[in-house]
Amino acid sequence: MSNLLSKIEPHAARLEDAADRLDAAGIGGHPKRGHAAVLRDMAGCMRAEAAQGKMPHIYEGSSLYAAADIRAGLAQIGAIDAAEQNSTRLNSMQVEAVGALRRVGLELDDTGTITLHVLNRALAGKPIDQRMRLKSLCANAGILLEG
Repeated sequence: MSNLLSKIEPHAARLEDAADRLDAAGIGGHPKRGHAAVLRDMAGCMRAEAAQGKMPHIYEGSSLYAAADIRAGLAQIGAIDAAEQNSTRLNSMQVEAVGALRRVGLELDDTGTITLHVLNRALAGKPIDQRMRLKSLCANAGILLEG
């Protein structure tokens, strides 16, 4: 499985740029189904498929990943630079985990991990299914440390 992100990234970035221009012009502003939101979702879907070694060829809508989360996740785990240099393969599970962490206001530390203590503290009061899903996702992605 090869990482196709370096091939896809310029096109996904152009979709996001078009979405930004639509927003600036007041076009397609619905948060979920607006033209700008759909373009961002398309970019996220393309990145997610490319990171898994799949050449994107169809848009089925409603990605699991938000485009901003994908971009931030890629930058945070160093995958954008690595993909541009073609030196490493992106782990899509890490991208999903980083995106999920960002949605609850968390970032990875300098080592690219998060401790169970920090995660537990941030998730206090959240529904149990949300806590378990995020912990499982982080553990399976290899970014969760005990402590």
